Amino acid sequence: MIPSGENTVTLPAWLDTLRQPDELQASAYEACPADFRAGLKTAIAFAFHLWGNASIRLDSCTDNTQTGFRHRLAYRPASWVLAFLAPGYSSPARFIAALMPAILAGVENIIVVSQEFSPSPSLCTAFELAGIEDIFVLPSENDKSSVLLRELRDTDNDGRVLFFPAPEAQLNTHLSSIRHCAETLNIRLWSDTPSPRLSLLSSEEIAEARAEPRKDILAWAHGDACIDESADGQTDALFTSHIFSPFSPLSECKTAPLVFGPGLEACWIHPLLTPDYFRTGTLTASFRSRV
Repeated sequence: MIPSGENTVTLPAWLDTLRQPDELQASAYEACPADFRAGLKTAIAFAFHLWGNASIRLDSCTDNTQTGFRHRLAYRPASWVLAFLAPGYSSPARFIAALMPAILAGVENIIVVSQEFSPSPSLCTAFELAGIEDIFVLPSENDKSSVLLRELRDTDNDGRVLFFPAPEAQLNTHLSSIRHCAETLNIRLWSDTPSPRLSLLSSEEIAEARAEPRKDILAWAHGDACIDESADGQTDALFTSHIFSPFSPLSECKTAPLVFGPGLEACWIHPLLTPDYFRTGTLTASFRSRV
């Protein structure tokens, strides 16, 4: 089916019987300490800061008298996003970082599927804060996840699949079959990388620090991450008491693609996931009509 550009997605009736009750998200939110919730709120605000001017639909036309061509570029949000959580996935920070670009791109249908077990309270808190309501817990038997993927594809083929694997390889076995299904259906997919290495530099290593990142919030928000408090070696993200120039002498002790200051412990950015990833574009080209 060719995507229409309109919201044509209807979830199958059988799926609603597996919906996670809204009360689990609400109770997780209420039980979460206020400063931990504030960390995720800051991560959401940071996404708006980074991509806040993202337009939901873009349409431009160029008519060039010199080249003799005209073309039109049109972009719209993907019709749906299906996010698969492996049992044991526990990073609300990386989950929020992956889903916020889809939200800002204007995707209307965001479906979260957890395998076998309800998501952790920290993830339920993230769902509540991001306004994600379609959360389902699917059994691995009968390959229900692949059935759902095929039914969504038959409704509208303009979707995206996101995988959130667990650090333990044996917990990701079922995701492998879903990945194969997505590849067979030619659906664009992306996968998170478990257990990133995070480095925490305190004021003891850095002079003139005014505040320090909270290690407790960092460990909660990033779940399975390996937190290193030394200043040696390569790291996936650096959380520091002081934001310094990438070319300062301090930067020589770490190679980090992401550097976050105090109060940004729940922030993360996935390099390949921007609002553009969750858009579909069409190029229409022709010769200029000559009058």
